[in-house]
Amino acid sequence: MNKDISNIYGAIFQNAFKKLKAATVLYSNELYDSSYFLSIIAEEEVSKIIIVNIAKETGKLSELEIRSSAYYNHNVKQKIALSYNTLERPERTLEQIKQSSLYVGIGKGTEPIIPNIPQEKCYAELQNAIDTVIDFAFTKVDTNSLDEKTKNTIEDFKKFIDKHCPELRKQIKERHEKDTADNFKNRILKMVYSKTNFLILFLKYKYGEDNYKPHFDKVKRMGLDEMLKYLDLKK
Repeated sequence: MNKDISNIYGAIFQNAFKKLKAATVLYSNELYDSSYFLSIIAEEEVSKIIIVNIAKETGKLSELEIRSSAYYNHNVKQKIALSYNTLERPERTLEQIKQSSLYVGIGKGTEPIIPNIPQEKCYAELQNAIDTVIDFAFTKVDTNSLDEKTKNTIEDFKKFIDKHCPELRKQIKERHEKDTADNFKNRILKMVYSKTNFLILFLKYKYGEDNYKPHFDKVKRMGLDEMLKYLDLKK
């Protein structure tokens, strides 16, 4: 694997784990709003792996350097994040949900809307974020492509969770065991990236085994942003 791509993977995971570590400490100190916010940030961050994978498979890595590209687009990353978790969401965008946990809003009669994420909601988001990031670390990249620092970061983070939130780690493990064969995460996330082509897997999931090929022929001629819009990952 290209060394530059390995560096990108490593940097993404290290940053995502850093955010989750902070979210875990905040949760332990009952600072649920900030913990909730950082959990969503971690989910967004690791979603970049999908963008990098698609860019790599279609020879469009150079497009990632453009500041206006999908790699820097919150909407794209959030749509990917929403595709890979099992939480029920209200009829709001992930950006609205994230912002509501961080800033004071204005309601009817100019009443302030104070961020007030319940403990159970924060716990569920943190659990989902940890689950998602660890899944990505072991299923969306070839772990042999990760440098030792990143591998150590992953192991250290698991130990950190075991120490500070053992019940959370236990529930994540139980949720893995309960995943059904029809679950999107089982069908896509648990396939080792080094042995499969993510774009083809995604198209098969979206359009069906018998109908994906025309779409593949079409999207591989597109630019990265145009491709992600076609796949309904960018508005």
